[in-house]
Amino acid sequence: MNVLTSVSSEPKNLGRLFNYFIIQEYAKGECIFQQGEFAEGCFYILSGEVASEYYDVELDTQISIEQHQGGNLIGAMGLVGGEYRSSSAFALTNSQVLYLSAKTLETIKQTDIPAHQEFLVLFNDSLMQRVKKNRPIVQQLALTNTNIPSVDEQLRLAGIAHNEFLAWEESRVDSIIEDIAKTIYRDAEELATLTQLESGMGIVAHKILKIKLGSLDVADSL
Repeated sequence: MNVLTSVSSEPKNLGRLFNYFIIQEYAKGECIFQQGEFAEGCFYILSGEVASEYYDVELDTQISIEQHQGGNLIGAMGLVGGEYRSSSAFALTNSQVLYLSAKTLETIKQTDIPAHQEFLVLFNDSLMQRVKKNRPIVQQLALTNTNIPSVDEQLRLAGIAHNEFLAWEESRVDSIIEDIAKTIYRDAEELATLTQLESGMGIVAHKILKIKLGSLDVADSL
């Protein structure tokens, strides 16, 4: 791993949060983080491809879970949950990533609320991406009863991230949901303007009100 001082282009979706990351470069085949180690940080992929892999002791085999590309956040579940890594990550190609440590995240939480909210939005987007990826596998599980070991293993691994999330204390989940709702509420005007521009329909003022009310209602219902 090499630590760099600059990137060719700054990701637009990170905002002020970008200033807290450390830029790192990994060569093809290099390990980014290891299964079983305590999660001391998370990684935002700038370029290259990264694979998540799980080592099954019973099968004595390394199983590829999924591949990640530029714009993906990895390792955040363990970081936010304060847990040990459930899988490893390896660079499939020469890759450049942004690293955010647990210590830095805690500092942001205490001293830079806007940046912390940006992290929560990024984390939420990452969760939603994983849910969408796992949905076809979960649907397949509901429709079939397979006895093929390799398929069974993939189905089991698909539930790892979901089970990690379910294991969190309710107060922690409530806190994250509340922070995300506040962020959506704060950015309601920008979100409403973007949706109006994309669809060409509706009145921005009405959309702002709906987004604000919706974000609070969803937070309360969850």
